[in-house]
Amino acid sequence: MGQDDGSPGRGRCLCSITSGQGQDRATLPLAARSHRAHLPLEKIDNLNDARQVLSEERDRYCHHQVHSTTKEIPAVRFGRAHTEENSLFRPFSLPAPYTSPDDVFCLQETRVTNGYGRISLFNHDIRVANVPLREQVDVHMIPDFDRDIMRVRIWHRDALAHTVEPPLQEFAVHF
Repeated sequence: MGQDDGSPGRGRCLCSITSGQGQDRATLPLAARSHRAHLPLEKIDNLNDARQVLSEERDRYCHHQVHSTTKEIPAVRFGRAHTEENSLFRPFSLPAPYTSPDDVFCLQETRVTNGYGRISLFNHDIRVANVPLREQVDVHMIPDFDRDIMRVRIWHRDALAHTVEPPLQEFAVHF
């Protein structure tokens, strides 16, 4: 099966999505390709059409198609599990000692205070009061794009020791 014969072989997508200017190029994920018999074979030329196709596919899969392993429709199975309280979904609760979800869903680093009671974080020299010298601290970084700052919360022995809010531009995080 050749690459240019138009057949949707292994690793190929059925449709390619491109805006009029040739940008925003995207392809359907492997999960969508596994149900390729249900996807339209015509060319999709903008992201809104692609979103519509994927939304219809998701609705069909979740609300109409019988799952091959469980032999149940996923939405019906989930609804029954929820009413019988037999679901793995649990209410979110903050682990002790945290008081904000920001301390759970954040970028985390570990640092050791130096001989002057300071830590270095992305070229910032931060004084951490009330923490003994050469002690390990947990640093929680929460980017706040609305205010253009990085909220830095420093924890020591399950207690919030210090908070600073330097400008976001001074942090270079590489993924």
